[in-house]
Amino acid sequence: MEDARWAVSMVVKRAALAGKEIAEMMRNATEHAQPEERSERLLNIVDEYISVSQRIDELPVDYPELVEPVPLQRLKTLVGEFQQLAQEKLDSLLPRINQSQTATQKPPTAGPSRPRPKATISKTRPRDLPGKSTDAPKPEPLPIIQPKAPRPAIQTKDYTQAVIDALDLDLDIDDFIQRTQKDALRPKRLPADMQDIFDQKAVRLEQAADIIKKMNVKALKNTGEMLPVSRLPFDLREGATRMRREGIATRAKMLKTRKPRQSDFQWLLDHAHVRVVRNNAGRIKTRQYKDYFQEYQILDTANLDQPLWVAHFHYPALNTPASRFTAAHLKIADQRLRQLSPEIAQALSSRSPWDNYLRILSDPVLQAEFLKLEPSAR
Repeated sequence: MEDARWAVSMVVKRAALAGKEIAEMMRNATEHAQPEERSERLLNIVDEYISVSQRIDELPVDYPELVEPVPLQRLKTLVGEFQQLAQEKLDSLLPRINQSQTATQKPPTAGPSRPRPKATISKTRPRDLPGKSTDAPKPEPLPIIQPKAPRPAIQTKDYTQAVIDALDLDLDIDDFIQRTQKDALRPKRLPADMQDIFDQKAVRLEQAADIIKKMNVKALKNTGEMLPVSRLPFDLREGATRMRREGIATRAKMLKTRKPRQSDFQWLLDHAHVRVVRNNAGRIKTRQYKDYFQEYQILDTANLDQPLWVAHFHYPALNTPASRFTAAHLKIADQRLRQLSPEIAQALSSRSPWDNYLRILSDPVLQAEFLKLEPSAR
């Protein structure tokens, strides 16, 4: 029952947080907001709603006779409506993003600089257009409804029972890791959410360790003796460390099975799950666009440095300085595609407009990770 209650509460919490975020976005939307920033948030919201909807379908199967199907169906309907709203907002941003990317990725024009034509600026404003109001009150932020405080990891009234509960937690560590890793393979799971599940379990183990340590001290003070579990707090904390490590590893494995995204590459790089090397063959001429690209390999450090993705930086000419690239993007390495089944390889190779946007390397910090490998930068 406790597991079912926790699973339902997590689904409701995730749906509520996603709903709050999109409500905040709609309240604060302006014509001058950066479409790239809004699209990133909306993409995460849509992914979250898809995952929550899948979880709702699984709850009656995972916990038969322990959950009420009618309220869950109402929740799923509401989630579907919010998901549709977020998707519509997201789709409306795509033309603006394409226009922005086209404007920022024009090839540099060679030759001497040309004087810019002088522009005539009119300082008058039509009287029928209202000026920007400085007195309009800013909307108050939506309040966060705090969830009900979770129950302690173990009960704290009876010393013997607390030790039994803590031992159960310790003995369940291996099984929990296996169950969660298996759950991560189910459809529409989000890598960040799976890591969060491991992190929450780590917090419960640390709470249990603190409780047992305090109760051991109290027992010694009151009775002069304690149960033979002096090592239990250490074991629980060691289990918590293992949980966080498994959470990072599971998230990394899931990210590596997706189409490449700039944000995923950044996370993998920050956690040392990939490294970058330069293709020393130099710039390669493209057939379609008649330009050149420099390739960098992104290697999977957890898989013997096997190629995972590649990054291509495009240039109008062979001698264009490395920093003057016209486009930079990620793609799946051909070596990796050959290791996959034809169906999976085809699915990963096909790209939607949003896939094309997400694979663009637009972050200057990440761009520098590649450009620092150029001979001229050494």
